[in-house]
Amino acid sequence: MKRLVIGKEEWCRLVDLGPLTLKFKTDTGATTSSLHALEIEPFFENGQEFVRFITQLNRGKASPKIQCVAPVTRRKIVTSSNGIREKRVVIKAVLHLGDRIWPIELTLANRSSMRYRMLLGRDAMQNMLIKPRKAFCLGKQLSLT
Repeated sequence: MKRLVIGKEEWCRLVDLGPLTLKFKTDTGATTSSLHALEIEPFFENGQEFVRFITQLNRGKASPKIQCVAPVTRRKIVTSSNGIREKRVVIKAVLHLGDRIWPIELTLANRSSMRYRMLLGRDAMQNMLIKPRKAFCLGKQLSLT
């Protein structure tokens, strides 16, 4: 399989969460990818744990809030870039990037103070070449078709 070449930031779609189209930053220092989430509320349905949360695709109050629901995969202790350790909910989502689609794991975290609503961690970088000095190697925005 040919390697997918991506830059430090790209557009992607999380197919089963909306679908959500958003910009992410590659983070080779992170094992697991992370998605901006507010009002994280776990609940049970038919014996299975789910999580309900709100996400925003862009920074700022004008950005629409989108409610999402996903099964909880597990919980994971994550050390953030500022050294703070916290236990986060982990969900699975289907990532559409370039001409490829595959499942990834995402931790849910409040990224309100961060520039990017999503980080793509190493576990999601399957057969990729990352060009850290480039951006949007796959185009300026993912087509909505």
